[in-house]
Amino acid sequence: MRDPRAAETDFFIHRLAVLGLLLFACVFFAGFIGNEAIAYALTRLDSEKTIAKVTKYESVNQLKIVWYEFSDANNVRYENRVHVPYRASFHPEEGMEVEVTYFPLNPEYSDVTDLLQGRREATSTSLAIGALAVGGAIIVIFFVSARSYRQHKRKMKYY
Repeated sequence: MRDPRAAETDFFIHRLAVLGLLLFACVFFAGFIGNEAIAYALTRLDSEKTIAKVTKYESVNQLKIVWYEFSDANNVRYENRVHVPYRASFHPEEGMEVEVTYFPLNPEYSDVTDLLQGRREATSTSLAIGALAVGGAIIVIFFVSARSYRQHKRKMKYY
């Protein structure tokens, strides 16, 4: 017959392993969604706006790409590119100034403010927000489980 305390220890370890794998899967999934969707999801959490300068505009068939550069609040320069949706009425020119919304903790996640409304309707954006929310919930559950496991180990030390 197996010791019930060992079974409880195994339960804690298995739960932490499964939560770790789920967290890895969320991060992996969010990474493949696309940069624009993740940028939109992060700027929904916290955002700052600044003025950027369009450095390059490419239009090949129906694919439009805008390259821009901006400085954050600490005067660090960033360069980014975004894909312009096919039906967007946004037509920039090189040298034009546009408003950019960026995530303050990592300004590399930024997007042209005029395009954010169109990104809200995209399915990938909903998936990115969902992946970040599920990942956050898994992190909370993981740390609560780790705390419970630590308390269990402390009790087992005196047994």
